[in-house]
Amino acid sequence: MNRFWPTARGPGLFSAALWAVLGCSVPHAGLTVVDGGDAGLVDSGVYVQDSGIDAGLDAGVDAGPDAGVDAGPDAGLDAGPDAGPDAGLDAGLDAGPDGGLDAGPDAGVDSGMAPECTIDGGQIPARSLNPANRALCCNPTANPQGWTNVFSLGASYAFDAGGAGLSTVVLADFDGDGRLDVAVAGNSSNNTIWVFLDDGDGGFSSPSLVSTNSALYGGLAAGDLNGDGLPDLIVANQNSAVGVLLNQGDGGFSAEMDFTASSQVRVVVVGDLNGDGWPDVIVGENSGAGVFLNLGQGDGKLGDEALYNPNFSSVGRTAIGDFNGDGMPDFAVNDVVSAGSIAIYLNDDGGTFGPPLANASVAHPWGMAAGSLRTDAGDDLIVTSSQHSEVVVIGPDGDGGLQGGTAYTAGDQIVTVADLNGDGQNDVVSTDGQTFSLLFNKGDGTLWPAASVATGSSLQWFSVGDLNGDGAPDIALVRYASGPLEIWLNGCP
Repeated sequence: MNRFWPTARGPGLFSAALWAVLGCSVPHAGLTVVDGGDAGLVDSGVYVQDSGIDAGLDAGVDAGPDAGVDAGPDAGLDAGPDAGPDAGLDAGLDAGPDGGLDAGPDAGVDSGMAPECTIDGGQIPARSLNPANRALCCNPTANPQGWTNVFSLGASYAFDAGGAGLSTVVLADFDGDGRLDVAVAGNSSNNTIWVFLDDGDGGFSSPSLVSTNSALYGGLAAGDLNGDGLPDLIVANQNSAVGVLLNQGDGGFSAEMDFTASSQVRVVVVGDLNGDGWPDVIVGENSGAGVFLNLGQGDGKLGDEALYNPNFSSVGRTAIGDFNGDGMPDFAVNDVVSAGSIAIYLNDDGGTFGPPLANASVAHPWGMAAGSLRTDAGDDLIVTSSQHSEVVVIGPDGDGGLQGGTAYTAGDQIVTVADLNGDGQNDVVSTDGQTFSLLFNKGDGTLWPAASVATGSSLQWFSVGDLNGDGAPDIALVRYASGPLEIWLNGCP
């Protein structure tokens, strides 16, 4: 069972998710703490980071195994038979038959990574390696520190946000061509969404602009609300409403339809809550969690809000997942004001929800995602703790609830779940605003200590998805103040 619902994502829907922070963990009651020690922070140098929660399937530059300059088997610096053992040229670039960079047997022996993953002691992008070396460098058991070179900047796309700031990134196939596109939402200072369509050549076109009825609080999701096969946009507006903008099929969207919420809406996620085949909407707002069921009339309209009030100061994040393993999606919300409050609502099998479950407390919960890290139970709830700089995994207890969590030193803001290395097991990605923390699944539902990749400062939001069509999830990100949209490619398909 490898399904997952990141925050703002439901079955068949694409949307976005998450920030995080790297730091030292402090053991605390009720949690098992895994401290990664020196997590191998790497200055990515020429690489630039991602533009948001799901980087899209085809948006990046698809290097592929043969994308490098294929100079033949002897393309590296080969001193020849007379160079002697001290010539030092065997660690040069050997393009090899597949065009990848082959560091040679002696490269980077002091790097802490497998020699094949380095050149002269420094990391190189995994996507630039030949297939054999890439397979080794992408194996966390053989090369746990090598994960720092898994993601590297593939492309960036400049756009003018007018200095108003950005908030959220969502991935979906908006034009129905089978490739992921990217939508970027403004923040509370503007009412604009930028939509980047895949250009069919491994990149993205210049963005089209979509205006909303009021300034956005940051909540943005995508789902096919009217059943025409194209994902629509759902937004959280500051005017205490959920907005729906129907997809017109050409990259454009209809005028916004608003559905009244009980208070100012902050976040929005989408999933089929009552099993009728129509995507429904959950929002986090000042007064609680609002559930809007799709009326199923083919026009994208939502029914009246059902408010679930956990008595929080303000709902900060919302995640959808099947926490009790009954096949119906449940949801969880956190309180970004209170010190450790999380409420979990189980589905009553018809899109209504009972009282919140008692749950493990996480110090200052921030980001949340849901997904199965094992194959024998319901979904796990993954929460970041901004107090302890940790990712906390709260797993099913086998009795319809969740049990106390295991904490891993990692980024403590946005978090999401995806199978990063293609082994059939979901992994975890989080960020602290300037690094990615990559926590790979050991195969038993527990995670390796985080490997970290420096991304540059002010990372606001990222999303994960296959943006270049190689089958491996990439990352799209934006920074707080402005563009560009950055596509970070996964080198370990």
